[in-house]
Formats: sequence, C-alpha cells, structure tokens
Amino acid sequence: MHCFQIVVHRKGERGASLVEFALGAMAFFMLYFGVMSWAWAFFQHQTITWRVSDAARWAAANRADDTATIRNIVMCGTTAACGSTSNSFYSVGNIDIQHFPMQDQIDPTGTFPAVTRYYVRVTVQDYQIRHFIPGFSGAFTGQPISSIQPMECQVSTGNCWNWN
Repeated sequence: MHCFQIVVHRKGERGASLVEFALGAMAFFMLYFGVMSWAWAFFQHQTITWRVSDAARWAAANRADDTATIRNIVMCGTTAACGSTSNSFYSVGNIDIQHFPMQDQIDPTGTFPAVTRYYVRVTVQDYQIRHFIPGFSGAFTGQPISSIQPMECQVSTGNCWNWN
C-alpha cells in the first residue's frame, strides 16, 4: 500500500485554493474587524456612562455646584484638572449640568404637604462613536447619556447645593 497520492491538476483548476483562501480570509477579517469595532464602540459608550454617573453621584454627595470639578470627572475620571478640554469622544461643551427641585407627594391622601426634593442631572450629548471596519468606517452621534441623582440634603428653605 502506498502512502503517496498523485494529484493531477487540470489546466483550469490551478490557483483555485488561493482564490478560496482569499475569499475565506476576507470574510474572516471583516467579521474580526466588525467584532473589534463593536467592542470599541461599546467601550466608548460605557466609559461615557460611567463618568457621567460618577460625576452626578459626586455632585449629589458633595452638594456641589462646582461645574469645573463635575466636568473634570466627566472628562478625566477624577476631580483634579487633567488639562483636557476635549477627548476623542466629546468636548467640555457637550457636558450639561443642571440642578433642579421637584415636588414629591409622599402621602397619597394629601394630609401632609408635598416635599421639595433637589436633584442634579449630568448629561453628555453629541458625542461621537467611531467605527473602523474597512470599507464601512465612520462616526455617528450617540444619543444623550444622562444620570440624575438626588442631593444628599433635602432642605425646604432653598437650594440644596448652596446649603451649608
């Protein structure tokens, strides 16, 4: 019994495996770059979400109306200034900070008056998510990301963020 097999190529079949490999590799790399691009877009979105949430929690816990510090948290992930006014996703101008009161009726019978509660909202809008799939690369503007947190203090005499 022989271990060798003689392969005879017909004249029109030469290079067929190279073409099959090229088509298969192209499909593989498109799928690979598609998964990597999705992962990068997810990372960008989650980074913005975490920073917006952290900034709103910090502002609520510290009763702060310090927009510079809140923006530092969104831009740099820390309360200290990092010297950056923009990154690859958004700029300082895309960050909106609002303090607002809202009436909450705790008692459904109306026996007790409504309570004014104070909140802080941090929003990043018009941020850019970039894709890098060959042939389909580009950027799109994401939906606004907001986080609303109740202020730690709940006073009825005025603005919670100016209260000492």
